[in-house]
Amino acid sequence: MSTTPAYPDFTSDGKFKVIGTRPIRHDGEDKVTGRAVYGADVRPADVLYGKLLRSPHAHALIKRIDTSKAMQLEGVRAVATAEDLVETVDKLSEIGETRVNIREIAANSLASGKVLYKGHAVAAVAAISPHIAEEALELIEVEYEVLPHVVDVLDAMKDDAPLLDENRTTRELGEKTDRKSNIASHNRQEMGDIDAGFAQADEIVEHEFRTATVHQGYIEPHNTTVLWKRDGSITVWVSTQGAFQIREQVSEVLQVPIGKVKVIPCEIGGGFGGKFSIYMEPAAAVMSHKTGHPVKMVMSRAEVFQGSGPAPGGYIKCRMGIKRDGTIVAAQAYLAYEAGAFPGSAVGAGAACIFGPYNIPNVRIDAYDVVVNKPKSTAYRAPGAPNAAHASESVIDALARRIGMDPLQVRRQNAAHEGTRRADGTVYKKIGYEQTIDAARNSEHYRSAKPAGEFVGRGVASGFWFNGGGQSSANIHVQSDGTVSLEEGSADIGGSRAAMAMIVAETLGLSVNQVKPAVVDTDSIGYHDGTGGSRVTYATGHACYLAAEDTKAKMVARAAKQLEVDEGDVEWVEGGQFVSRSDATKKLTFAEVAAQQGSTGGPIEGTGSISASGAGNAFGTHIVDVDVDPDTGKVEILRYTAVQDVGKAIHPSYVEGQIQGGAVQGIGWALMEGYFYNADGGMANPTFLDYRMPTALDLPMIETILVEVPNPASPHGIRGVGEVPLVPPMAAVANAINDAIGERLFDLPMSPDRVMAAILHKKASYGEAAG
Repeated sequence: MSTTPAYPDFTSDGKFKVIGTRPIRHDGEDKVTGRAVYGADVRPADVLYGKLLRSPHAHALIKRIDTSKAMQLEGVRAVATAEDLVETVDKLSEIGETRVNIREIAANSLASGKVLYKGHAVAAVAAISPHIAEEALELIEVEYEVLPHVVDVLDAMKDDAPLLDENRTTRELGEKTDRKSNIASHNRQEMGDIDAGFAQADEIVEHEFRTATVHQGYIEPHNTTVLWKRDGSITVWVSTQGAFQIREQVSEVLQVPIGKVKVIPCEIGGGFGGKFSIYMEPAAAVMSHKTGHPVKMVMSRAEVFQGSGPAPGGYIKCRMGIKRDGTIVAAQAYLAYEAGAFPGSAVGAGAACIFGPYNIPNVRIDAYDVVVNKPKSTAYRAPGAPNAAHASESVIDALARRIGMDPLQVRRQNAAHEGTRRADGTVYKKIGYEQTIDAARNSEHYRSAKPAGEFVGRGVASGFWFNGGGQSSANIHVQSDGTVSLEEGSADIGGSRAAMAMIVAETLGLSVNQVKPAVVDTDSIGYHDGTGGSRVTYATGHACYLAAEDTKAKMVARAAKQLEVDEGDVEWVEGGQFVSRSDATKKLTFAEVAAQQGSTGGPIEGTGSISASGAGNAFGTHIVDVDVDPDTGKVEILRYTAVQDVGKAIHPSYVEGQIQGGAVQGIGWALMEGYFYNADGGMANPTFLDYRMPTALDLPMIETILVEVPNPASPHGIRGVGEVPLVPPMAAVANAINDAIGERLFDLPMSPDRVMAAILHKKASYGEAAG
């Protein structure tokens, strides 16, 4: 028997009045006029300013820290080191889209005994001005014993590699071992008979791929302001994707009861998965406790690059076999991802996603989580999946060329559908991958001829992401003028305030401007999982729907009192009216019921909470045309189309914006972005001057095609949309470059020097053949 709730059929054309429209976002004016309060705008009375001293070495023992001279500098009020933190438990915690070890979170915030990457925080100073704090950092004396370092994932896996943690042993296929290694874990997903599958193949392609460490590139740097009061309570103002996750980490690291910690989420200037972890909060809290003052800390751009969490780079070997009729019969992958200084890369998600779009009977995937002397990696839109798709989608393109079949036809013939089983055991419910391929094949872009040019190429690629559900809640307060206030706790990084307001307006028969949404602090709303995993519109939207339904039911009861009829005699009708079933002349508007709530029982409030399962999986297919300059290797994006199953687009403009933004970030990852390291293990390009990201001048308008295959687990058919757009671009661009120059590139970024090397290799191969 199906357990899917019997929701109203809101997914048919013409059923929606508000959903599917494009209203102006509620917070837009404040943001464009500078009135919105971001983390760096917080200035409590008597605030002190904190700065962090960071390691100049990639790997070293801390022999001694002397802060006495810093404390003697006029204007300095406190210092903090790891010795000020209590011993934390060895406990795993869920934050956003990754799992973290609380003890390692503490060690990452202030190094204890050892620094594990250049930029690792060692000590902190709080002073009456940021300039004095910076001056004081220079007075802190730290004695290091420099150790050998390792920043390459394959080098780190070798038996003779320098160990980041001499006590760490590899967890092999879920079991503890005695092997001391930088390999934190090795896991495997498998189904079918991989050897028999490859034996059936007419063509087999195997390639090795390298992906660079990349940063999410959010404009706003990390920031926090912490006040530890004398009553033992802690208030944190922070720009974060997960206020409740920050609360949990602060509580665990400082060993303070969670009820004593309040997190006030500020507006957030971008996150993309990178703003779940605490970094400066422990140091700021310790110095606030010492001084009784709030302590504010803001990272510089170089600190963001060197001291916060990027997306992991890594190594992937991908092998796939296909029959001449286009059937993929076997797929095998070996993934090794850089976790950074502490375990917890997204390699598990990468393993589940690498062949996620396809129905392949024989699969084996080995996934290795490897620590290296780099900042601890964290999530970045569909964490782990973009790296993986770069490999698998490039190999599928090569298979299509081997058998002379259209690359979209190969994907369509092997596409996952309802009932398809992934290698991790998951069986898909209703999904729309086939529909995205059909839409791509029928698009004007794909049906048109390639632009003229000798080195012009076209590439396609697809991508998959799970999407998330989880816990959310919402409160609605009915005002006497018929408007409603909506409170929820999901940080708005993609227009979610507007989407939540639209869902409530749709449910209550109001206009979107009659709903006033607010993202509130952790003391003012029930628990929320973070804004990540493409969960908010689905899960928090569902909580808002339930709160609106609760409000509606209470309004029906109040309307019955006003109309002097039984509650069961009143029904809510479309348009927001309450009508007597027995006498249709007896009716009240929403505003009329709201106006009399004081005399019919007091304030009307609706609540909704959910732990949402059934998040609909998301799939996308991208098409790109490129022009390669044969003299410089520069790649120009001529045209780009992104097709995606979005379930139901609540606010189409924001859905399109999410897709366009993800595609742009993927193009950057494909062509120009990456951490570059010096011989001493330090990052060579820790600023936006040297860390190249695409701008509007580098790109055409990203075209979008929205496919709507409703998710039956959602009252509105919603699927998350924010992460899949980053999954296909790297492979799509790689396949287009291959089409343009006849050489395949395997390593990211595909920068002009690498493209030029491929062109020269092609020319040399022709020369040898001619000779």
